[in-house]
Amino acid sequence: MILYELWDAVDDRGVNVITRWSQGLESDHKAKLNQKLDMLQRVEFELLRGSKVLNGPIKKTGQIYKLRAQTNLAMRPLLCRGPIRNGQEYTLLCGAFEKDGILPSSDIRNAQDNRVAILSNPDRRRTKHVRL
Repeated sequence: MILYELWDAVDDRGVNVITRWSQGLESDHKAKLNQKLDMLQRVEFELLRGSKVLNGPIKKTGQIYKLRAQTNLAMRPLLCRGPIRNGQEYTLLCGAFEKDGILPSSDIRNAQDNRVAILSNPDRRRTKHVRL
């Protein structure tokens, strides 16, 4: 049963930012990431946060969360609830890797910028999630 729809941010050139980010990942990394994304669609928000699969909001953003997918890489796609239908969807805003427990501030800024762009033009700045 799917509770939440998944969307991917699209940059100003029309490129899916999550697809671009994941292109360099090995198949086992993609499999682990897909497993976590499946959970994101099927498990209630508060349960995901309680189990530490979903952390945030991060860095005082108020809106940006990180999905924890761990292999030998600390994959941390950044996402938000909504932002169009907050209780029914998540939007993946930016792919990120955590190193020593720290997310790059540039990735956090990119996620925030992508969220703002989506709010101003949802039809052009996001697309249905493409499975990795």
